[in-house]
Amino acid sequence: MTLFSDLQKRYGFSCLFISHDLGVVEQVADRVIVMQDGRIIEQGDCNTIFDKPKEAYTRRLLSAIPALDLNETGGVKLKWRLEA
Repeated sequence: MTLFSDLQKRYGFSCLFISHDLGVVEQVADRVIVMQDGRIIEQGDCNTIFDKPKEAYTRRLLSAIPALDLNETGGVKLKWRLEA
């Protein structure tokens, strides 16, 4: 992913990147289209889709992204992106 990102910055190219892993998509995409059963159900800039998803299916995909959460003692624990 680092190489892909470096090439994107260096040459300023656009491409179609298809993945079920939205954690990876977030690293490389400016715009995101979410499809379910072959239909576009949500689209927009990366920040909008990842911070304010409108569709339940998009929220389900985002909830599968692991994140590290700092605790009060300075350690970290694993949580899921949309976990309350």
